[in-house]
Amino acid sequence: MRRVFGCLDRKAFAKFAEVFADLLEPGVVVLLAGELGSGKTSFVKHCASRLGLDPAQVRSPTFSLVNVYEGKIKVYHIDLYRIDTDVELLMELEEILERGDGVVFVEWADRIGSFWTGEEIKITFDFCENGRIVSVEVQNERLLSELSKRWSRVAQI
Repeated sequence: MRRVFGCLDRKAFAKFAEVFADLLEPGVVVLLAGELGSGKTSFVKHCASRLGLDPAQVRSPTFSLVNVYEGKIKVYHIDLYRIDTDVELLMELEEILERGDGVVFVEWADRIGSFWTGEEIKITFDFCENGRIVSVEVQNERLLSELSKRWSRVAQI
């Protein structure tokens, strides 16, 4: 199932991330897709406070490849932009997924599309005139329904 949450300005984008983060629990994998500068790292930053982290801690993992944050929930923030040259990163990713002890955000997840099971939550970011178009794709109909319900309550305020 897929739902497009429209063109969100900066404030709505941040609020949407917070609403989304409230639904996360250890073992959830969130695949983040979109062009360079489309909001992947910003989305993780906005989720951070709801996961018991200081958003200022959250940095793009482009060079470190994997950032781990300890909060209310452990968060793994992974960047696969350079995956084609890093077999070790793929092995580390498999280990993290097997552990299931935290929420895993994966930027540039589409670089290894065949690796994923389909159980993950996929969020795609596209540019629009006043912000970002956010699309959420997930097999768990209940999660998408709950996200939609919570977002409509918040978006009306």
